[in-house]
Amino acid sequence: MSKTLDNFKQGGWRVPERSILKDCPRTKELPTPTINIEHDVWRVIEGLCDEIKIEWQMMLTGTLDEENNECHVTGYIIPRQTVGAASVENHEVVDAQYVVDNNIVVGIHSHGTMGVFFSPTDDQANMSSIKYHIVVNNAHQHEATARIKTMCGGETSVVPEVAIINAPEESAIDIVGIDNIQEKVYTTVTPPYKNPNAYYPYYPADSYWDKGAKVRQEAIDKYEKEYSYGNA
Repeated sequence: MSKTLDNFKQGGWRVPERSILKDCPRTKELPTPTINIEHDVWRVIEGLCDEIKIEWQMMLTGTLDEENNECHVTGYIIPRQTVGAASVENHEVVDAQYVVDNNIVVGIHSHGTMGVFFSPTDDQANMSSIKYHIVVNNAHQHEATARIKTMCGGETSVVPEVAIINAPEESAIDIVGIDNIQEKVYTTVTPPYKNPNAYYPYYPADSYWDKGAKVRQEAIDKYEKEYSYGNA
């Protein structure tokens, strides 16, 4: 039986229920997981940290070698998303089939100006079909986790190595899909509303994402009902 997690960073990720073995005594007998990331992809990740100073998320594509607990990252996908200082609303539905069809091997997101750690929400998302996850920040720091099979056939979470490979000569960075990341903008409510200093969220991409328009309209309707002159 599976459940839908309505928000991996606030939306889109479908996560099944899983049991994770903690403190498995034979984990040390397993190969240490390694995430090998092509240098060109890592430069894109650092470029996003420099360009988007708040949270964002991205999926890394490539190949998996489950026998040796290795993955090789050769590309990336930036999903449509609305981001804030401590949240990301993903507008793509990411399920097991999407992961397979797009050769997704690593999930990665930024904590902006915060430290690199996995929050409780992150821990839930880490139970998805994607077994490797990385969190980064604006200081280009990173932390990673991997979910691997144990000797008894279960799964356990461990800290993998992250290796940046095949560094070429320095060149300009072209971040494909960066326009898919839209920042939440907050604006003041003007008369005839009763409280001109109140705030409600405005999604810049309303015309592009129907969901954003619906959320914004619901916020406005709620505000009008609670604070209009007719309901003093």
